[in-house]
Amino acid sequence: MAIHIDITQRIARPPADVFAIVAAIDGWPRWLIASGIVAIRRAPGRAGTAIAAGETMLIEQRAAGRAGTFAVTVTGVEPGRRLSLAGKDDDGVKIAIDAVVLPAVP
Repeated sequence: MAIHIDITQRIARPPADVFAIVAAIDGWPRWLIASGIVAIRRAPGRAGTAIAAGETMLIEQRAAGRAGTFAVTVTGVEPGRRLSLAGKDDDGVKIAIDAVVLPAVP
């Protein structure tokens, strides 16, 4: 079974500003509350730095009555446009995040 969530949101800001917030993953637990993400643990010395393809980290999530710690790899970064991550926890539960920022269409 998979749970797929697709969120489309118009934000009255330049795409580069929006992507900067999305790519600052250390802040996700403060504003991405609906996801259940409660902590991001990056490798020593990586906190606060730009995220990079191939980077690994742990994401702690509590959602749907379940808690898990996911070993995650950044699978893609297109600066200013897209950030993708994928991983799984010790029970084999998978997580995938694909955030895409597009300019608004008038």
